[in-house]
Amino acid sequence: MLSKIKFIQYINRIIDYMEYENKLSSFIDFGPSKVGESISYIIDSLVELMSEYNEEIEDLINWWLYEDVEKIIWEDDKEIDVSTPGKLYDYLKSYNMNTVNIKVINKSNNKLPQYETDGAAAMDVRVDLSRVTPDNPIKAFGDAEVIWTDKSIPMIRIAPNSRALLPTGLFTAIPNGYQISFRPRSGLAIKKGLQLANTPSTIDSDYRGEWMLPVINLGTKDIYIENGERICQALLEEVNHIEWNIVDSLDNTERGNGGFNSTGTK
Repeated sequence: MLSKIKFIQYINRIIDYMEYENKLSSFIDFGPSKVGESISYIIDSLVELMSEYNEEIEDLINWWLYEDVEKIIWEDDKEIDVSTPGKLYDYLKSYNMNTVNIKVINKSNNKLPQYETDGAAAMDVRVDLSRVTPDNPIKAFGDAEVIWTDKSIPMIRIAPNSRALLPTGLFTAIPNGYQISFRPRSGLAIKKGLQLANTPSTIDSDYRGEWMLPVINLGTKDIYIENGERICQALLEEVNHIEWNIVDSLDNTERGNGGFNSTGTK
């Protein structure tokens, strides 16, 4: 995808051409001009660089350039300011990502999972300990426990080789044809040894319960987890169901039935 700086340069170049064309037309009626053709070519190139080709993006760019109106877009009763080339770029980026609308209930006081960078594939998920009480403890296996401090919200201690099932406060209705899988965060995994006990974990489309994170300490020291910590990543994935085709034989391959380490290590 075209960078924001390049996008702004393209838009400014088009505006310069448009101003030049207007100045020429004020002196003489020269009909379809080479300048106009250049503008159309630059717009076509800009659309392709943004998203291979997207008619909606082309319409929005033309609207932004040619319509003498307030540069505001209304979407879901929300006002979106696209008054500058940079703001227009930020809005157009959404057309280049395949987004899926997912209903969510958030019973925590944490932010919803979000992408930390534009190119992130997964969203960071925060643990919710705000509803943990002596009457509503977490599930712990091995040497793991809730630690009550002078704060109203406790923290969790997990000893090496111990596990805990941590709540998030999130409940979702994922559309059919998709799943959400949880992956460990690489920094926590390498620095502390914090992993998911069953990675990747899966949230099926028909599951309506709370997102629960089964964590395990594979490190050498106790791990302490506080409320709101980002401890794993959630990745939305498309799901295809298998339709079995029962046969009497399979095609031959060079590998055949070679299993573990059959291809060597180097």
